[in-house]
Amino acid sequence: MAQKPFILNVYDISWWHFLGIGVHHSGVEVHGTEYAYGGSGTYEIVPRDSENLGRQFKFKESLHIGFTDFTDEDVKSIVGSISSDYRGDKYHLINRNCNHFCNDLSNVLCGRKIPSWLSKEWLTPVTLEHSLEASISHDEANDI
Repeated sequence: MAQKPFILNVYDISWWHFLGIGVHHSGVEVHGTEYAYGGSGTYEIVPRDSENLGRQFKFKESLHIGFTDFTDEDVKSIVGSISSDYRGDKYHLINRNCNHFCNDLSNVLCGRKIPSWLSKEWLTPVTLEHSLEASISHDEANDI
């Protein structure tokens, strides 16, 4: 069986980009279909079709992540099975978004993670809380 390229398509979200914050939407392209996740759940689109996503999305780049041995039918079945974990009502801008979906799908289909710069873990409240605690502890230690 021939291996097929596993591509990650990345889009800028213009209203975040305008604010100087690099927030991105991503979708996984395999067998000529792009799979993604958003507030309506998982969905399929024509690869790199930012117009279908909406005016605020602008195609940025395609990243070759690896290869997959799964057939088109296998991929559709796998996406269908993980879609229950990625329902629209479970979407969260920071904690459960398109990049998490793409990372999980990438792990299953080609055994690789998506680039870490797409996951803005520093935006999560827990990480922010730890950063603030460390900063306060550092400031208090300097006051002694």
